[in-house]
Amino acid sequence: MKVVVIGSGIVGSAIAFHLASLGMAVEVWEALPQAGLGATGAALGILMAVSSAKTKGKTAQLRLDSLAIYEQWLPLLERMTGRKVLRHRGIFCVPHDRALWQQLSGVRAAQGYPLQPQSVWGLEGFFSAADRVVHPLNLLWALIESAALLGAKFHWGRKLVRGEVPPADRVVISSGLGSSSLVNLPLQAVGGQCVTVEAKHLEGLPATHIVDDLGDFNIVPLGNSRFSIGATVEFNPTVLPRAENERHLLDRAAVYLPQFQQAKVVESWANYRPRPIGRSAPVIEFLPDRSDWIVASGHYRNGILLAPITAQIVGEMIFSLA
Repeated sequence: MKVVVIGSGIVGSAIAFHLASLGMAVEVWEALPQAGLGATGAALGILMAVSSAKTKGKTAQLRLDSLAIYEQWLPLLERMTGRKVLRHRGIFCVPHDRALWQQLSGVRAAQGYPLQPQSVWGLEGFFSAADRVVHPLNLLWALIESAALLGAKFHWGRKLVRGEVPPADRVVISSGLGSSSLVNLPLQAVGGQCVTVEAKHLEGLPATHIVDDLGDFNIVPLGNSRFSIGATVEFNPTVLPRAENERHLLDRAAVYLPQFQQAKVVESWANYRPRPIGRSAPVIEFLPDRSDWIVASGHYRNGILLAPITAQIVGEMIFSLA
């Protein structure tokens, strides 16, 4: 069976890898000239499923299922490509509502995912040992290279419109914000900016997720006194990255860890997440007018986390038509 996948971001590449592993003939078409220039390149790689405060609904279960798939995929991808994909095992979470987190702790314990109370650098929170942090670009390239090893073919710098899609038994549209040019799927571009900084005297700080009155943000240790902080969530159209966001992110981190007040910004980067308009994320469904076309897009802030389960669902949808 020949499958055309449109889009080689983290979701499209995960789909290509999974379908190729099932023995399908996969072709991936990407409008950008190389991998990592879309939303994936702006991510921190947080796989936060167990420590997510959302425990009900379809997406909550998808997060847990996808995390379980990652436990199989990550060592396999590292063996196949030699790339270091996994960054951290476990995430330290500083809650805004401790009563809510106590309730969450009970729910997760019943599911087999204990959340351990922990104190780190004077911060009180919980450690979610089952969650993970990955290197986003290494993961993306590992998926692409592994898919290619399994026979998938990639075409770069080739933007397709609906009438130009190559003939195939099945077509999967997973091109993020670019999906709207192929199907009727209204998407909002939500900006996100991160910074990498040098900060001293924070030895032993784990990957950290903090929730406060302004929302949530993450701190990811990179080694050698470097940390990535992010990401902003910007709904109004704006050009990113912005210099004022660097100070904003440092100030937010410094409220909890004063060492960041004097941190030196090494790098700042940004991109835009695809958020479905008028419906929940993500969108994984057959097109109403083309039963051989599947759209798998609009993952918003969960593209990396939900990529494996999206790939599995797409595979099941393809087989349901066979």
